Amino acid sequence: MTVKKMFLLSLLFAILTSVSAQTVLDSVLVDSVVVDSPCILGCIYHSSYSTCYHSFGLYFPDSIELIDDDHLYSPFIDTFLLGTYPAGTHLIFYMNTIPGIGPCDHFTRLDTSDEYCHIYQLGENHWELAWEDWLDHSFDDIVFEVFCVNVCAPASAIILCGPCGGFTGCEDQEVSFLIVDTTGIAIDTTRMWFTIEINHLSGNVDTIYLSTPSDSIHFDFISSSGDTVFALLQNFNFLSGDSVVVSLDSVYNINNCLTTFH
Repeated sequence: MTVKKMFLLSLLFAILTSVSAQTVLDSVLVDSVVVDSPCILGCIYHSSYSTCYHSFGLYFPDSIELIDDDHLYSPFIDTFLLGTYPAGTHLIFYMNTIPGIGPCDHFTRLDTSDEYCHIYQLGENHWELAWEDWLDHSFDDIVFEVFCVNVCAPASAIILCGPCGGFTGCEDQEVSFLIVDTTGIAIDTTRMWFTIEINHLSGNVDTIYLSTPSDSIHFDFISSSGDTVFALLQNFNFLSGDSVVVSLDSVYNINNCLTTFH
């Protein structure tokens, strides 16, 4: 007897967003700002204690002016998003002094010089940059932090193997998904949920809720960063005439961003 089963797949998503900075560890004086792991970087301006007018911003790999002299003495804390950068990216910031008060001459300093900038690593993807302009060694003329901002975006998923809306003659039909975190953050394969709904010809319905870890779920990482995962659902047996709906319900990435499919 030919075993026939119909598989249906429906993928819809809802977004749960959150924003957080990395945990602050003991500060360490370092030579440069190099991204530890893929993330969206933010910058928060803390203070300026100089008589000079300044501007500062990102010099490389993108050119972004973050603060100019019109904003430096604002009582409000200024926060900016710099963008998404992969691991290993070397970011270079600049301080630009604008002439007009006392001995203030026009010059541009890069954070590559420890004579004008001290860089402290406060934790993973978290730095403080303290700048000096007059060489009085105060390193408080401009102070700002660069940190990883955990901005959640929905993961995407497609079915790779399984007769969606069709028929199969395999009584142990497997179903596989390709799951991608759209922000480049690694998928957390320990927090993933599936549902298998089996509708029998008799009218009875069996529902199986799967979550990781499980012998019925096999994972392969497709990308070195872990943001792309192949998930295989296996070790199930069905009856002739069963109608089966397989759903990927939800998944987290390692930054606690949740995507719900239903």
